[in-house]
Amino acid sequence: MKDTQMLKKGEFKKVYDNAKSSSNKIVVVLCIKNNTQQNRLGIVASKKTGNSVKRNKARRRIKEIYRVNEGNLLKGYDIVIIARSAINISSFSEIQNSIINCFKCFKIWENNYSV
Repeated sequence: MKDTQMLKKGEFKKVYDNAKSSSNKIVVVLCIKNNTQQNRLGIVASKKTGNSVKRNKARRRIKEIYRVNEGNLLKGYDIVIIARSAINISSFSEIQNSIINCFKCFKIWENNYSV
């Protein structure tokens, strides 16, 4: 996961400036092609999400959802997932469903398996 993380400000800026977005009450997902053979993930949890404990919990949940479902995604995309404050009161399965639905909006979800 370390080599597929987006960490630099310039990488995020490129996605923010050029990407299409899909959102719901729990997360906002931005996605853009990166012309490589792997996906890169960036996670944003601002102070609006809550204190540091809540922000880190949101990041851990998003990372785990991505890790479990990574095999079902098409390759070659930069994906930024922005946590909203509703993530703190949502169950793990609700967060997973909302992220997968956003992936389906971008048509990068390969699997017909619905969660």
